[in-house]
Amino acid sequence: MATVPTPRTWTSGETPNATQLNNDLRDGWGFFANPPRVKVYNTTGQTITTSGGVSNDTVMLWTTEIYDTDGMFNAARTGGSSDSRLTVVTPGVYQVMLHINWNPISDPSPGNRYTGIKLNTNGANDLDTSLTDQIGNDSARLTNSNTSLPQTSHISLQYLFAANDYIEAMVGTSFSSQGTVASGAASR
Repeated sequence: MATVPTPRTWTSGETPNATQLNNDLRDGWGFFANPPRVKVYNTTGQTITTSGGVSNDTVMLWTTEIYDTDGMFNAARTGGSSDSRLTVVTPGVYQVMLHINWNPISDPSPGNRYTGIKLNTNGANDLDTSLTDQIGNDSARLTNSNTSLPQTSHISLQYLFAANDYIEAMVGTSFSSQGTVASGAASR
């Protein structure tokens, strides 16, 4: 867990010693220069399917960590090599960015592809209660009649997280006849 610096209140005429200067200046600047952050992505892609034309909302799995300065990504939590969660260790305001790349598919009725960020929902498959909806932003939704081209969903938001809050990315599609592959990256 990163330690959020708490500088002392100085009094007039007080002469700081080396320990106080290190605590108030060095440690404070160090925290703000390297705040808690994580960046993960899915290296293999994930198949998102439909059943009878009804979308199956799917939790996106992250397989690779690019960096993690505060232990927010933990594939060992699931006993495997991937995890869907990014868990806040140090509370505070975080910038959350989610980028999903959708592979092109051939379908004359393209339907929709959508993406959302869920807060503390344990993989609940319901994008209508996503964090993006709670703070006034719609989930990213794509409709494209030219499905021979790749599509990209991107969400960026700021949120005040408490310790042990976690987020998951939810993706879904309403393409009627086949699954589609999504891969993505998330960072905070």
